[in-house]
Amino acid sequence: MFLTPVGTSCTGTLRRPIIGRQRLQTAKLGRLVARTAVPDSLEVAVAQAQEATRRALANSLRQLRLELDTSLGDETYSRLKQTLPFLRLLCLALLQSDESLRSSLRVLLPDEGAAAALRNDWKSEDQLSSVPVFSIESRVRRRELVAEAREHTVTCLAVTPRATEVDALQELARAANEHDSLRLIVLNPELIDMGATGLGLAARRLRDRLLNGLEPVYYLRTAPWGLVLRVYPDAWSVWIDRERYLAVKGEHEAENAANDDDAFVCIADDWQEQPTGDALADLVESFMNPEQALSGPLAGLMQSWRSLQRFLRALRQT
Repeated sequence: MFLTPVGTSCTGTLRRPIIGRQRLQTAKLGRLVARTAVPDSLEVAVAQAQEATRRALANSLRQLRLELDTSLGDETYSRLKQTLPFLRLLCLALLQSDESLRSSLRVLLPDEGAAAALRNDWKSEDQLSSVPVFSIESRVRRRELVAEAREHTVTCLAVTPRATEVDALQELARAANEHDSLRLIVLNPELIDMGATGLGLAARRLRDRLLNGLEPVYYLRTAPWGLVLRVYPDAWSVWIDRERYLAVKGEHEAENAANDDDAFVCIADDWQEQPTGDALADLVESFMNPEQALSGPLAGLMQSWRSLQRFLRALRQT
């Protein structure tokens, strides 16, 4: 399930994040509480993403990246289809929080078919029907956006851009560097697996430069062992499934956990860079096979998956 951030005003039961012993050792007085907690609903995730975006824009950041991926590699639905519920709520939250976005927001989808479908879906919604929705493939539209930015603020929200849209995104990123009034927000990009597209080393380097230029203001990605979370301006945090954590650390750790409803334990909340590769693997390695620490075969693994499944259902049923 999602865990609501401490002190949030969003609807739902407030729960405190669980903090692992290695983080507790740094706190002499009281229990150290993670700066950012895992949300317990899609609405709370949207609220986190909206606030992170607002703060980043207020700090004059103009190229942002937001990622929410709880699919665990399940490709039953496309990245775009999985993103649309989050996109809708995010746009509503952004429009309500910043009046300037009501005239400046532009939504860019991967192709004209997807753009037309979204325009049709939103035409009956008062707040969203006036939001321009384009295809990022259209060179004419991109040039119009850059021309608009010479006159007033333009906020481009590019949704699930694919590897084939790297050039188009790079064009907008260059324009954002040249014009303070052009802001680029990329939501759930699909730029990583470029080998399948047949693009070469030069294209891969272009993709890497593009991604490196985007500030990751909101990031939530699940894995079989837990998840990685970042909400700007806070640091990155790594969370372990509660059952896995207790299986490895032992039942004596239960006294440091909030309650049985808490699904994840925070084992690190002070990473200044995104934890990836060997560094992340080393951090979570001891939690990869928790069933070995339990008396019942596979018991811990099954409990772990049940917790993670509850987390995913909370998102999909919203």
